[in-house]
Amino acid sequence: MVFGEFMGVIKGSEDTIGTRDRCLDRGSYKSLSVRNQGTFYHKRDDIYDLFVAYTKLKQQRQDYDAADR
Repeated sequence: MVFGEFMGVIKGSEDTIGTRDRCLDRGSYKSLSVRNQGTFYHKRDDIYDLFVAYTKLKQQRQDYDAADR
């Protein structure tokens, strides 16, 4: 579910189109509507910390995922 949050919300939502890094920044992610994105509402800081760690590891390995377009 956490990886799905990375791919579907932080990196893959319509809100990411046109952003510099092609992903939501922490503030934008935390401000998403509870009604639309409520799965991890109370854990958004933790989820974003995991996303940052995932992104760093991916860069170290020179790897990519499906959302890297």
